[in-house]
Amino acid sequence: MLDKIPNAEEMTALVGQSLYDIWNKLCALIDEKYDMECLWNKGGKAWTYEYKYRRGGKTLCALYARENCVGFMIILGKDERLKFDTDRNSYSKEVQKIYDETKTYHGPMSRFSTS
Repeated sequence: MLDKIPNAEEMTALVGQSLYDIWNKLCALIDEKYDMECLWNKGGKAWTYEYKYRRGGKTLCALYARENCVGFMIILGKDERLKFDTDRNSYSKEVQKIYDETKTYHGPMSRFSTS
């Protein structure tokens, strides 16, 4: 957990206004649909910040921030993988490619980045 959570000004300085707007829209969509615990952490070697959405002790998705870049990770369980496979053609080729190239542990973790 972070000692100091970054404020809007710090996040905008890090990722830029347009990516911070995307960050906020993603958060708003998740918050609107799900009731989850949110945790700020250090982003490890590749990222400056990690913002996790958790429920029942499990991470369901996370947003990542570094200079001029945001990332989004979705963890898919068995049921979600079956749904994806069934509806595969309704997703873009880019999303299908990311899904196919994602290493599976206890469930695929698909990460999308934009800069």
